[in-house]
Amino acid sequence: MSFMEKAVRVFDKAGKAQAIGDEIARGGEGAVHALAAKPSVVVKLYHQELLDRRGEALRQKVDAMAEMRQRFAAASLAWPAISVYDERGAWRGYAMRRAAGVPLAKLAHPMLCRKHVPDLDRSHVVRYLVAIIKTLERLHGAGVCLGDINLNNFLYDHATGTVTLIDCDSYQVAVEGRLFPCVVGAADMIPPEHHGVNLSQVRRTPESDLFSLAILIFRCLMLGRHPYDFVGGGTVVENLRRGHVPYG
Repeated sequence: MSFMEKAVRVFDKAGKAQAIGDEIARGGEGAVHALAAKPSVVVKLYHQELLDRRGEALRQKVDAMAEMRQRFAAASLAWPAISVYDERGAWRGYAMRRAAGVPLAKLAHPMLCRKHVPDLDRSHVVRYLVAIIKTLERLHGAGVCLGDINLNNFLYDHATGTVTLIDCDSYQVAVEGRLFPCVVGAADMIPPEHHGVNLSQVRRTPESDLFSLAILIFRCLMLGRHPYDFVGGGTVVENLRRGHVPYG
Protein backbone atom coordinates (compact mmCIF):
# COMPACT_ATOMS: atom_id res chain seq x y z
CA MET A 1 0.00 0.00 0.00
CA SER A 2 1.40 3.41 -1.00
CA PHE A 3 1.76 6.38 1.32
CA MET A 4 -1.11 8.23 -0.33
CA GLU A 5 -3.45 5.26 0.02
CA LYS A 6 -2.92 5.08 3.77
CA ALA A 7 -1.90 8.62 4.77
CA VAL A 8 -4.19 10.57 7.05
CA ARG A 9 -1.61 13.06 8.33
CA VAL A 10 1.31 15.07 7.02
CA PHE A 11 3.98 16.87 9.03
CA ASP A 12 5.91 20.11 8.64
CA LYS A 13 9.66 20.36 9.19
CA ALA A 14 9.16 20.92 12.92
CA GLY A 15 7.07 17.74 13.20
CA LYS A 16 3.69 19.44 13.60
CA ALA A 17 0.96 17.17 12.22
CA GLN A 18 -2.03 18.09 10.06
CA ALA A 19 -4.84 15.73 9.09
CA ILE A 20 -5.57 15.58 5.38
CA GLY A 21 -8.96 15.16 3.77
CA ASP A 22 -10.12 13.27 0.71
CA GLU A 23 -8.29 13.47 -2.56
CA ILE A 24 -9.56 16.39 -4.65
CA ALA A 25 -7.33 16.04 -7.72
CA ARG A 26 -4.87 13.59 -9.23
CA GLY A 27 -2.33 13.91 -12.01
CA GLY A 28 0.71 12.24 -13.44
CA GLU A 29 2.99 13.49 -10.66
CA GLY A 30 0.84 13.16 -7.57
CA ALA A 31 -2.44 13.74 -5.76
CA VAL A 32 -3.82 16.86 -4.08
CA HIS A 33 -5.64 16.81 -0.71
CA ALA A 34 -7.15 19.63 1.33
CA LEU A 35 -6.17 19.96 4.98
CA ALA A 36 -9.05 18.73 7.11
CA ALA A 37 -8.85 21.67 9.54
CA LYS A 38 -8.08 24.31 6.90
CA PRO A 39 -9.60 23.47 3.50
CA SER A 40 -8.20 26.71 2.02
CA VAL A 41 -4.81 24.97 2.12
CA VAL A 42 -3.98 21.88 0.05
CA VAL A 43 -1.03 19.52 -0.08
CA LYS A 44 0.42 17.91 -3.17
CA LEU A 45 1.77 14.45 -2.41
CA TYR A 46 4.01 13.07 -5.14
CA HIS A 47 3.63 9.52 -6.40
CA GLN A 48 6.20 7.15 -4.93
CA GLU A 49 7.55 6.27 -8.37
CA LEU A 50 8.37 9.92 -9.02
CA LEU A 51 9.93 10.32 -5.58
CA ASP A 52 12.12 7.29 -6.25
CA ARG A 53 13.39 8.88 -9.48
CA ARG A 54 13.54 12.59 -8.69
CA GLY A 55 12.62 13.03 -5.05
CA GLU A 56 15.76 14.82 -3.87
CA ALA A 57 15.82 17.17 -6.86
CA LEU A 58 12.12 17.96 -6.35
CA ARG A 59 12.65 18.62 -2.64
CA GLN A 60 15.47 21.05 -3.32
CA LYS A 61 13.41 22.87 -5.95
CA VAL A 62 10.31 23.12 -3.75
CA ASP A 63 12.34 24.39 -0.80
CA ALA A 64 14.01 27.01 -3.03
CA MET A 65 10.59 28.10 -4.33
CA ALA A 66 9.17 28.30 -0.81
CA GLU A 67 11.95 30.74 0.12
CA MET A 68 10.86 32.95 -2.81
CA ARG A 69 7.20 32.89 -1.82
CA GLN A 70 7.01 36.37 -0.30
CA ARG A 71 7.95 37.92 -3.64
CA PHE A 72 4.63 36.72 -5.03
CA ALA A 73 2.42 37.18 -1.96
CA ALA A 74 -0.07 39.32 -3.86
CA ALA A 75 0.03 37.29 -7.08
CA SER A 76 -2.60 34.75 -8.12
CA LEU A 77 -0.34 31.72 -7.83
CA ALA A 78 -0.67 28.33 -6.15
CA TRP A 79 2.98 28.69 -5.13
CA PRO A 80 4.71 26.12 -2.87
CA ALA A 81 4.55 27.35 0.73
CA ILE A 82 6.23 24.64 2.86
CA SER A 83 7.46 21.10 2.42
CA VAL A 84 5.50 18.25 4.01
CA TYR A 85 6.73 14.92 5.34
CA ASP A 86 5.31 11.57 6.40
CA GLU A 87 5.36 10.13 9.92
CA ARG A 88 8.88 8.76 9.35
CA GLY A 89 10.21 12.15 8.33
CA ALA A 90 10.46 11.31 4.62
CA TRP A 91 9.77 14.20 2.24
CA ARG A 92 6.50 13.76 0.33
CA GLY A 93 5.54 17.06 -1.25
CA TYR A 94 4.40 20.52 -0.29
CA ALA A 95 1.52 22.67 0.93
CA MET A 96 0.03 25.62 -0.98
CA ARG A 97 -3.08 27.76 -1.00
CA ARG A 98 -6.13 26.23 -2.65
CA ALA A 99 -6.97 27.70 -6.04
CA ALA A 100 -10.56 28.21 -7.12
CA GLY A 101 -11.90 28.19 -10.64
CA VAL A 102 -12.31 26.30 -13.89
CA PRO A 103 -9.45 25.36 -16.24
CA LEU A 104 -9.02 27.55 -19.30
CA ALA A 105 -9.45 24.37 -21.35
CA LYS A 106 -13.20 24.71 -20.69
CA LEU A 107 -13.21 28.37 -21.65
CA ALA A 108 -11.59 27.43 -24.99
CA HIS A 109 -14.23 24.80 -25.78
CA PRO A 110 -17.58 26.05 -27.18
CA MET A 111 -19.85 23.47 -25.50
CA LEU A 112 -18.02 23.40 -22.16
CA CYS A 113 -17.85 27.19 -22.06
CA ARG A 114 -21.63 27.50 -22.51
CA LYS A 115 -22.16 24.85 -19.84
CA HIS A 116 -19.87 26.27 -17.15
CA VAL A 117 -20.08 30.01 -17.85
CA PRO A 118 -23.14 30.71 -20.01
CA ASP A 119 -22.86 34.50 -19.58
CA LEU A 120 -19.19 34.71 -20.55
CA ASP A 121 -18.48 37.26 -23.28
CA ARG A 122 -15.44 38.42 -25.21
CA SER A 123 -14.59 41.19 -22.74
CA HIS A 124 -14.39 38.67 -19.88
CA VAL A 125 -12.01 36.48 -21.87
CA VAL A 126 -9.77 39.45 -22.66
CA ARG A 127 -9.64 40.47 -18.98
CA TYR A 128 -8.59 36.94 -17.99
CA LEU A 129 -5.86 36.93 -20.62
CA VAL A 130 -4.58 40.36 -19.58
CA ALA A 131 -4.39 39.11 -15.96
CA ILE A 132 -2.28 36.15 -17.12
CA ILE A 133 0.04 38.45 -19.07
CA LYS A 134 0.57 40.67 -16.01
CA THR A 135 1.33 37.69 -13.76
CA LEU A 136 3.74 36.27 -16.33
CA GLU A 137 5.50 39.63 -16.57
CA ARG A 138 5.97 39.63 -12.80
CA LEU A 139 7.37 36.11 -12.81
CA HIS A 140 9.78 36.89 -15.62
CA GLY A 141 10.99 39.90 -13.66
CA ALA A 142 11.89 37.56 -10.80
CA GLY A 143 13.80 35.14 -13.06
CA VAL A 144 10.99 32.57 -13.25
CA CYS A 145 9.81 30.99 -16.51
CA LEU A 146 6.70 28.81 -16.70
CA GLY A 147 7.90 26.47 -19.44
CA ASP A 148 4.84 24.23 -19.41
CA ILE A 149 2.13 26.65 -20.52
CA ASN A 150 -1.12 24.86 -21.28
CA LEU A 151 -4.85 25.42 -20.89
CA ASN A 152 -5.14 23.23 -17.79
CA ASN A 153 -2.58 25.15 -15.74
CA PHE A 154 -4.74 28.28 -15.41
CA LEU A 155 -7.96 28.42 -13.39
CA TYR A 156 -10.41 31.25 -14.02
CA ASP A 157 -13.01 32.17 -11.41
CA HIS A 158 -15.87 33.95 -13.13
CA ALA A 159 -17.39 35.00 -9.80
CA THR A 160 -14.32 37.02 -8.81
CA GLY A 161 -12.86 37.74 -12.26
CA THR A 162 -9.49 36.27 -11.27
CA VAL A 163 -7.12 33.77 -12.84
CA THR A 164 -4.87 31.56 -10.71
CA LEU A 165 -1.78 29.80 -12.02
CA ILE A 166 -1.38 26.23 -10.78
CA ASP A 167 1.25 23.47 -11.06
CA CYS A 168 3.87 26.06 -10.16
CA ASP A 169 6.32 23.35 -9.08
CA SER A 170 6.99 22.64 -12.76
CA TYR A 171 8.31 26.17 -13.40
CA GLN A 172 11.92 26.93 -14.26
CA VAL A 173 13.42 28.80 -11.30
CA ALA A 174 16.84 30.41 -10.95
CA VAL A 175 17.99 30.81 -7.35
CA GLU A 176 21.45 31.97 -6.24
CA GLY A 177 23.14 30.85 -9.42
CA ARG A 178 21.39 27.49 -9.57
CA LEU A 179 18.85 26.66 -12.25
CA PHE A 180 15.93 24.35 -11.49
CA PRO A 181 14.56 23.43 -14.95
CA CYS A 182 11.07 22.83 -16.22
CA VAL A 183 11.24 19.24 -17.44
CA VAL A 184 7.76 19.00 -19.02
CA GLY A 185 5.92 20.56 -21.94
CA ALA A 186 3.29 19.69 -24.54
CA ALA A 187 4.59 19.32 -28.11
CA ASP A 188 1.77 21.48 -29.48
CA MET A 189 2.61 24.37 -27.13
CA ILE A 190 6.41 24.66 -26.96
CA PRO A 191 8.56 26.47 -29.55
CA PRO A 192 10.06 24.45 -32.40
CA GLU A 193 13.62 24.75 -31.07
CA HIS A 194 12.57 22.75 -27.99
CA HIS A 195 11.34 19.80 -30.02
CA GLY A 196 13.44 16.64 -30.13
CA VAL A 197 15.57 17.60 -27.13
CA ASN A 198 15.58 16.62 -23.47
CA LEU A 199 13.59 19.39 -21.76
CA SER A 200 15.60 18.95 -18.57
CA GLN A 201 18.58 20.32 -20.54
CA VAL A 202 16.66 23.28 -22.01
CA ARG A 203 16.96 26.75 -20.54
CA ARG A 204 13.56 28.43 -20.93
CA THR A 205 13.45 32.15 -21.67
CA PRO A 206 10.77 34.85 -21.52
CA GLU A 207 10.67 34.60 -25.32
CA SER A 208 9.96 30.85 -25.27
CA ASP A 209 7.22 31.46 -22.69
CA LEU A 210 5.68 34.16 -24.88
CA PHE A 211 5.59 31.80 -27.86
CA SER A 212 3.53 29.36 -25.80
CA LEU A 213 1.42 32.16 -24.35
CA ALA A 214 0.57 33.41 -27.83
CA ILE A 215 -0.78 29.95 -28.69
CA LEU A 216 -2.82 29.90 -25.48
CA ILE A 217 -4.27 33.35 -26.19
CA PHE A 218 -5.18 32.35 -29.74
CA ARG A 219 -6.95 29.22 -28.52
CA CYS A 220 -8.95 31.14 -25.92
CA LEU A 221 -10.05 33.77 -28.42
CA MET A 222 -10.75 31.23 -31.17
CA LEU A 223 -12.76 28.77 -29.01
CA GLY A 224 -10.08 26.12 -28.94
CA ARG A 225 -8.70 26.32 -32.48
CA HIS A 226 -4.91 26.09 -32.65
CA PRO A 227 -2.88 28.63 -34.68
CA TYR A 228 -0.94 25.73 -36.21
CA ASP A 229 -4.10 23.75 -36.90
CA PHE A 230 -4.13 20.88 -39.39
CA VAL A 231 -6.37 22.81 -41.77
CA GLY A 232 -4.59 22.95 -45.13
CA GLY A 233 -1.47 21.24 -43.83
CA GLY A 234 -0.13 18.49 -41.61
CA THR A 235 -0.79 17.81 -37.94
CA VAL A 236 -0.59 20.62 -35.39
CA VAL A 237 2.89 19.56 -34.29
CA GLU A 238 4.14 19.14 -37.87
CA ASN A 239 2.86 22.59 -38.79
CA LEU A 240 4.41 24.12 -35.67
CA ARG A 241 7.80 22.58 -36.38
CA ARG A 242 7.92 23.99 -39.90
CA GLY A 243 6.27 27.31 -39.08
CA HIS A 244 3.15 26.74 -41.16
CA VAL A 245 0.24 28.83 -39.85
CA PRO A 246 -2.90 27.99 -41.89
CA TYR A 247 -4.66 31.12 -40.61
CA GLY A 248 -1.83 33.41 -41.76
